[in-house]
Amino acid sequence: MTRYALFLLILSHSFHVMGNTYIYTSYRGSDDQRSYFVEALKLALEKTQHDHGDYRIEPAQMHMNQERQIVAVQQGLADVMWTMTTDEREEKLLPVRFPLLKGYVGKRVLVIHRSREKEFGAKRKKTELQKKLAVQGLNWPDSIILSHNQFNVQTVDWGMWYENMFKLLAEGKADYFPRSIIEVHQELSRLRDPNFVISQYHLIEYPAFIYFFVSNDKRIFAKRLLTGLKRAKQSGELQTLFESFPEHQRADELITRGFEQHYRLENPLLTVKPVGFKNWRAKVRTLN
Repeated sequence: MTRYALFLLILSHSFHVMGNTYIYTSYRGSDDQRSYFVEALKLALEKTQHDHGDYRIEPAQMHMNQERQIVAVQQGLADVMWTMTTDEREEKLLPVRFPLLKGYVGKRVLVIHRSREKEFGAKRKKTELQKKLAVQGLNWPDSIILSHNQFNVQTVDWGMWYENMFKLLAEGKADYFPRSIIEVHQELSRLRDPNFVISQYHLIEYPAFIYFFVSNDKRIFAKRLLTGLKRAKQSGELQTLFESFPEHQRADELITRGFEQHYRLENPLLTVKPVGFKNWRAKVRTLN
């Protein structure tokens, strides 16, 4: 039996045993990152409990990359996942168009080696940055977005992306690593290497949103989640949840502080954007 067949068997077993329980998938990330989405899911279900009844949620029994998560949800082996949206993903699955991270995932600071801070000074132009070599994950939407906007990008296989990307920076084989403002501090803390720092002057921004996704035949469930999230936003509970995570607070601090150079890019992978969330999505302060 192949590993992938075993993966499907385990998921299928968990699905049938748990019955009406909502099963969510996730990738191998930090506990804090996963916890926020799980708590947001619970909150959305709690806010609609009167309309739709009681609920239980359980994790899938194994972590998986995003493509396997999509397959699991498509095949009914899991009920919900969260990921960065693209037109292609919205064709495969039904999106719940509520930006769970306020669009912060599309606001990218540059992680660089400390020895190269002067190269990334405040006066560097966009055309100069485009000639530098960025490193991103293989098959990440971000890699395609940067390439579409004429940035020079090297990709690294998903399995060892974390270790390999910083190794490329340390060896001078890549110049910078764009990371979202909502994940960068935690990643640098986990790395525990003072030689890697955030460029204080540059921010890359493009429309990018993380949504919940369900299978195309679960429209009632999708509507429940959207209604619950909107109610939680209106009551202030979702904002309270968002602010309870230190990484989100630090992202807000970066937004407030502002950047000398702010590069706004197109996202060719996304046609339909969320509407009606003006007070939920934050704007970056530009200093120049």
